[in-house]
Amino acid sequence: MRKVMISKLFDQQAQALAVSDDLRTMARNNTFDITAKTPAVQHALRDMIKKHYFSLSEIYKNYAAATSSLGTSHEMDAVELGQFVHEIELYPNTKALTDTIHIIFEDSCIPATAAEMKANPHFSHPGHVMTMDRPGFFNAVLRLACLKYICRGSNKKMPQGQSNKQLPRASFHHLDLHGFDGAASQDGAGSAASGTGAPTQPEVTDIAEALDLFMKHYCLPLIERHLYGAVAKHAVATDEVLAMFYDHLEELKAQFHTYSSISSPEEEAAGADVDDALTITEFGMLIEDSGLIGKTSANIEDELTLKETRQAFAAAQGEEEGGGGIGLKHNQMMDFPEFVEAIARLGCLKWENGPLPVLKKIEGACLAVCNAVPRGRHK
Repeated sequence: MRKVMISKLFDQQAQALAVSDDLRTMARNNTFDITAKTPAVQHALRDMIKKHYFSLSEIYKNYAAATSSLGTSHEMDAVELGQFVHEIELYPNTKALTDTIHIIFEDSCIPATAAEMKANPHFSHPGHVMTMDRPGFFNAVLRLACLKYICRGSNKKMPQGQSNKQLPRASFHHLDLHGFDGAASQDGAGSAASGTGAPTQPEVTDIAEALDLFMKHYCLPLIERHLYGAVAKHAVATDEVLAMFYDHLEELKAQFHTYSSISSPEEEAAGADVDDALTITEFGMLIEDSGLIGKTSANIEDELTLKETRQAFAAAQGEEEGGGGIGLKHNQMMDFPEFVEAIARLGCLKWENGPLPVLKKIEGACLAVCNAVPRGRHK
């Protein structure tokens, strides 16, 4: 089973390559240069991103699939970034953060290359909605960390009639928070921490340290509260979980191939491969047929939602190799090892508040999938 799941087990070399690729992509945006001005600071920041890479990737996958439709579960929009900022409770008492989030979103997105523009003409279409990839999200996290711990703002109020959207983009380090830390709050009350007569002083001056604090104070607690499916990423590498999946390997393969023959007309037109991969629609059908969606009873806290199913599909995706071809993208398709990891994630999500050990939660999801009946929808 370990050979079957080799692509989903932790590979230090593969992660190092993914980190390097994301760092190169981040450099196409000016965030890195703005927040880390010297080689020494940039080196420290790279090391800090490597330290928190897995956690940041899990958060990105979760929120990129939060409100997405088919095909956009690996692209984050401004609403999803706003949901992330809201749920980490970065500035829980402010009412003026929305426009600033939009500025951070726009300024963190990675500009498309000439080749990408040529391959995707819709990028230049007037109605095109900007989306953020994973390196862009990392840029946004750096800006948020800088905003929280370095650019602490001042007690100065916004001039009447002026919007947050008119914040200075070129001088990010002078970004005015308009009292996000309480210095000029909506009700005019001062903050005990910052005082009422002077700008709040930076807690730190180093972006790497600011990122570390941001992760410890906001992102890691978020994972513990809401991203329980991330536990499965580690669980699928353990001997006991792999042995359990091996016991049901043939049944899982049979279900995988049965449901991979179910494609919507839209997916078939987009080039869905019906032989060796599941689309998000097919995966959703299987999980519905397994009975995992919803609650067992009113007295048991084991509800699994369609949103969580979509997020498990997105979170189980591996790194894309190659790409750029015609048809459905890699991240819109699920191979067998990704399928197994997604089942593990769903088990952890469905019974996240229960007393069962992780192995039993994953085994419960595995058995439900093995016993799913297609209800006559396969071809």
